[in-house]
Formats: sequence, C-alpha cells, structure tokens
Amino acid sequence: MDLIDNSIDGAKRNRKTDSYKGYYIKIYFSKYEFTIEDNCGGITLEEAEQYVFRFGNNDDHLKSYSSSGFGIGMKRAFFKIGKHICVQSIANSSRFRVKLDVNKWIKQEDWTIEVEQLEKAKNKIGTAISIKQIDKGISKRFNEADFLTRLCKMVEKHYRKEINSGLEICINSIKINSKTVSQEEVY
Repeated sequence: MDLIDNSIDGAKRNRKTDSYKGYYIKIYFSKYEFTIEDNCGGITLEEAEQYVFRFGNNDDHLKSYSSSGFGIGMKRAFFKIGKHICVQSIANSSRFRVKLDVNKWIKQEDWTIEVEQLEKAKNKIGTAISIKQIDKGISKRFNEADFLTRLCKMVEKHYRKEINSGLEICINSIKINSKTVSQEEVY
C-alpha cells in the first residue's frame, strides 16, 4: 500500500485536472519476485539523492507529500519484501537507477544508498521497482491461495476514489474495479 501511495502522490503532482485518466500502476508478484511500475511522473534525481534514498528525511519536504511521506514507506516496503532491489525512475528532468543488495549494504559502515544518474531517455515518465530474493515469510504469503483476492479487494476499497477518477491499477494482470466491497470481504 505504501508503494501504491507513492505512485498516487506522483500522479497528484503531475496531473492537470482532478482526473487520473491515463495514469496506471501495475503490480506483479510471485513467491520469487515483486514488481511495481507506474507512469505517474517519476522521481527526480534530486529527490532520490536528497530525500527518497536517505535516512533522516527533512520534515519540510515531507509536508508536501500527502499520502505516504515520500520515501519512508518505500524504504520500509523494500526491506520487508526482499534483499535485491532495483529502482529505475524517469522524471521530466532526470533519470536514475538504484541497485541495492541489502545483505551487502547492511554490512557497510556508511548506510548511504548510491543513486546512479542515467542519461535522459525518451522513455515514458514513471518508476519501476523490482525486488527479488523475497523474504521467506513474504514469499509464503504471496503464495497463499487467497492472498491475491484479499489484496485486490483491499486495494479496491482503499483506492476507490482514485479508481473512479480514472486511475488504472492492475495486480497480476487483474484490473481492479471500484465496485462496492463490504468490510467483511476485505478481511
């Protein structure tokens, strides 16, 4: 949910109207990997270096992000999900990549996360996150027979407003609709 919140924050900053038409968030998971990709505006190189991949974020910066506190939920989700993380983002002004092997990184004295600036390409604006070497507990949960159904219902309920405003969210190729979901169905 934290990663979806980050994508929605990006769309909020970049959209010209109240509509989310044309924006998407695609999630794929298995017991071996997790990916999330969006076209919601991307993260700038400056944001990546100064806030997103730093610990001890600046409170003034956090006030400008409504859903998630930009970066906090992202890092927390990374470390909970798995050990090999790759983030690529293309914003209007910059492009970067972060590759992180958590087992090697945690042994360093300096917990700086290296952000690699890439040449600006004419690719679509957005962010793609891939996480492999999934934590055993998360892998087990991802493999549960009803996990996908429960997750889809939870996303449907939590992001109903955004989906009704045109945001497309797909999880393992299932397009989430904004039909009414009762509280009992979600849990």
